Amino acid sequence: MRLHARSSVSAAALAVVALLIVLVALNWGRAADMFQVPAAAPSGGERRLLMLVVDRLSYRDLRQKAGPALQSLLDGTALSLMNVRAGRAGSESGYLSLGAGARAAAGLEGGRAFRRNEIVEGYPAAALYQRYSGRPPAGELFHLHALTLQERNQTLGYPVAVGYLGELLAGAGLRAAVVGHADTDAPGRSAVMIAMDRAGQVALGANGFNVVVDDPLYPYGKRTDPERFTAAALSYLQEAHLVVADYGDLARLDQYWAQLSPERREELFTAAMASLDRIIEDLLLLCGDEVAFMLVVPSPPVNLPGGGDQLVPFIMAWPGGGGPTLLSSPATRREGLVSNIDVAPLVYSYLVEGAFTASNGRAMAVNDVPEPAAYLERFAAWSQWVFQLRAPVVKGFVLAIIAVLLAGLACLFLRLPAVKRLFFILEGLVLVPLVLFLLPGLIREPLPPLWTAAVIAGGALLFVFALYPLKQKDYLLFWSALGLITAVALLADTICGAGLQQSSFLGYDPIGGSRYYGMGNEYMGALIGSAILGTAGLPGLAGPGEPVNELHGPAWRRAFRLDPLRLAILLFYGLVIFVLASPRFGANLGGTIAAAAAFGTVWAGLSGFMEKRHLLPLVLTILAFTALALGLLYLLNLPQQGPVSHLGSFGEMVRQRGFEGAWETALRKMSMNWRLIRYSIWSRAFATLIGLLVILFFYPVGILRKLKKEQPCLVNGAAAALAGSVAALLANDSGIVAAAMVLLYAAPPVLMLIVSEHLSLPGERGSE
Repeated sequence: MRLHARSSVSAAALAVVALLIVLVALNWGRAADMFQVPAAAPSGGERRLLMLVVDRLSYRDLRQKAGPALQSLLDGTALSLMNVRAGRAGSESGYLSLGAGARAAAGLEGGRAFRRNEIVEGYPAAALYQRYSGRPPAGELFHLHALTLQERNQTLGYPVAVGYLGELLAGAGLRAAVVGHADTDAPGRSAVMIAMDRAGQVALGANGFNVVVDDPLYPYGKRTDPERFTAAALSYLQEAHLVVADYGDLARLDQYWAQLSPERREELFTAAMASLDRIIEDLLLLCGDEVAFMLVVPSPPVNLPGGGDQLVPFIMAWPGGGGPTLLSSPATRREGLVSNIDVAPLVYSYLVEGAFTASNGRAMAVNDVPEPAAYLERFAAWSQWVFQLRAPVVKGFVLAIIAVLLAGLACLFLRLPAVKRLFFILEGLVLVPLVLFLLPGLIREPLPPLWTAAVIAGGALLFVFALYPLKQKDYLLFWSALGLITAVALLADTICGAGLQQSSFLGYDPIGGSRYYGMGNEYMGALIGSAILGTAGLPGLAGPGEPVNELHGPAWRRAFRLDPLRLAILLFYGLVIFVLASPRFGANLGGTIAAAAAFGTVWAGLSGFMEKRHLLPLVLTILAFTALALGLLYLLNLPQQGPVSHLGSFGEMVRQRGFEGAWETALRKMSMNWRLIRYSIWSRAFATLIGLLVILFFYPVGILRKLKKEQPCLVNGAAAALAGSVAALLANDSGIVAAAMVLLYAAPPVLMLIVSEHLSLPGERGSE
């Protein structure tokens, strides 16, 4: 009977692993084929590109106020949302990031660009430029503080080249021009930062600032004249290869909003959108099929009707291009999402090479999706919902874990049998990451906050009730099933493109922009922790083989002993490490290392190496897993035709910049980790979880020895979780998050078992 049970468990485990391997094979080529270079050559003549800059325009406002010309863009061109996260808040930083191809930082001085004879501080602007730089300006337009901006951005911890796009164009013998501005009661010429070279100069545009006229009825007494704006942009397209045309009316209105009556706000907003529609109609009509077109938004609105929306529209049309389609950037790998750091490489690659390539040298993707404009509207609404509720949901989840664990520990010390009532809550909390993972597949529209909390709580309780029969049968069976369900679901989703994780509160939201693809640190920690929880106890559930603490023979023979169940576990661990390491799937360097350390510890425990006399085999087993994982990382991230991951980009940067680039990256990651440790709620969770495990290993007195004898699988899993947690903490830039998630799947089962044993609660013993 026991042999039959062990054979059944082994067969089921091998079947699950085989299914996951098939999924890997079926999805291996999907990411590699995603990015296609669009045909972008004009029918004749030199390539030209008109970049229409509309600061403070949200996608919601664009959809709701689109006139005929704007609607034709939405219906017939390539669309996406754009992440405009910069090195610091503010429109100026958004403009500078577009030109630098990196998340740059600027302050109010970002708008201080002028023509030669403009009077600034009582002097001609050209004289001030020479005062600051030591040489007279060569361009028609110039920024007074380009050198200051470069110095400021050197403190960000990653390379930012102010004037990057302008330098590329100048190096290729191409010229740029700037038209329009967003002056208020202070200079608002930030568009110059998009096209300027590193000296802060733009070749053309002396008359481009004359398109804004005085009008006392408009914010700050200024408005953009559509006829002048269009005429200036078209005239410069005869001389320049890139024309940056800044429509400043929406930016002025957004800043002036608080001083207007509600009726006047609506009137001016409608007028500004109508003027924009007229400009686009004239530009597209007069440019014809010879000029590529971009609509770019440097920063989201603050006060306009779309205020609060963080993703902005990005529109692109080019000679020979089709539509309507969704754009995807190789930097994001998300349908309908690009980043502001993609814009400078896109402009340069089109003008010089005739193809749109983004920040890592890979081609832009064009995805055919029915009704792309409507798709983006849903995408924007869901992303905004996740962004707004992410902090309350995560903080509530973490605080609940801390409170329940501390209450359970207190009851253990005070020997209060009422602690049993906490078990139900604790089991539900361990299931919350799985519920949050499945939530995007269960609901289609954003929910109000209270309904969201109710759905999450209800989903966790539903899972607890569904797994309750397993708990009645065997304590270890309940936790193994919980862990395996979570791990297999996360692994399958990652292999298939991480669609559920990308839309989850514990995933990576496109607004935060820290990560756009692969597996984020929250679910990476959940995958490792749940995989340990699900597999560490399988040998015990499958029926007694040779007891772990009675294994004999040489250490190497015990480590390589492969019955069908151990083979299935080893293959599963290898698959998890492979998926995390792959740039096509997980793309998580720190997660790969953490998984190797954790799974190496589990395997050492299964081989009987948890005793002091086996310290060397234990260390060698962990090192072997880690070495194999690092080798796999290297092989999978060699230069290739497929998508380049963070690790691949890091390797290319090290090849170009050497030790300096590697050291900058290390410092940035350590700084991020330290900041999260100091301020993040996850550091409190980590301290609670690891402190709880340490206490439980020594109190009640003698409990560890008893557990190692009666529940060696559970002790083995807890030790592996500790190893994986420490590795995750050290190997990730937000490692405290992953470390806490790994421990979430170790501390509660240990606490519940010890409480049950110590207080002799009927029905809760591990073997009853």
